[in-house]
Amino acid sequence: MKHDFNERRENRINYARAQAAKNEKEAGQLYSSASDMASVIPMAQPILVGHHSEKRDRRYRQKIHDKMGSSVEKQKKAAIMPKRPKRSPQMMRFFPMIPRP
Repeated sequence: MKHDFNERRENRINYARAQAAKNEKEAGQLYSSASDMASVIPMAQPILVGHHSEKRDRRYRQKIHDKMGSSVEKQKKAAIMPKRPKRSPQMMRFFPMIPRP
C-alpha cells in the first residue's frame, strides 16, 4: 500500500483549518457565556464575607473566571492551528526521498 504524501499533507492542512474554526467558535461561545454570567453581578459588588451566600458567590465568580480562561486558551489554540501545516515544508529537509510538490 503506497501512501500519497501530498494527499496526506492536504488532509493535515484541512484538519488544522477545521480545528481552528472549531476553537474560534468555542472561544466565542465561552466568552459570551462568561460575559452573561458576569453581567448578573453588579459592578464593584464585593463578596459579602460571613453572609450565607458567600460560598455560592465565590463558586460563581470562580466559574466565570474559569470560563474566561478557557475562552482565552481556545483563542490562542485557534491562532496557532492554521500555522501548524506551514511547518510541514520545514520538515522536508528530514525526508529528502519524498518528492516535493
